[in-house]
Amino acid sequence: MEDKWDIYLYRPYLFFARSWSGQLTYRATVAFEQGHVRVSRVECPAAEEPEFARRVVDYLIRSHLLGFQVPHPLPADLPAEPEKIAATSFSLFGRRCLYGSYADTTLVRASAP
Repeated sequence: MEDKWDIYLYRPYLFFARSWSGQLTYRATVAFEQGHVRVSRVECPAAEEPEFARRVVDYLIRSHLLGFQVPHPLPADLPAEPEKIAATSFSLFGRRCLYGSYADTTLVRASAP
């Protein structure tokens, strides 16, 4: 229950599926360039805010694939109540979530594990 995501690479895409249900949630178009991963497009469910999806995919790549310690994104409509933040964070990211942020987490510099 602690790991919430399965991530697969089938070039040129990264697929992000919920680990328990297998439900495909995101698809990102990626290119590997000189030691970097460039994401050119993120596809998400129609009901999800595209900006939040972009931040989630960025977080999943940096935390789950690259092993960096970065803040995870919080949905803009999530009440700023510690209990709700904790429950939502664990539900979305499991044991890998360290701390959440309402800000644009893609701008935060990652720190090594």
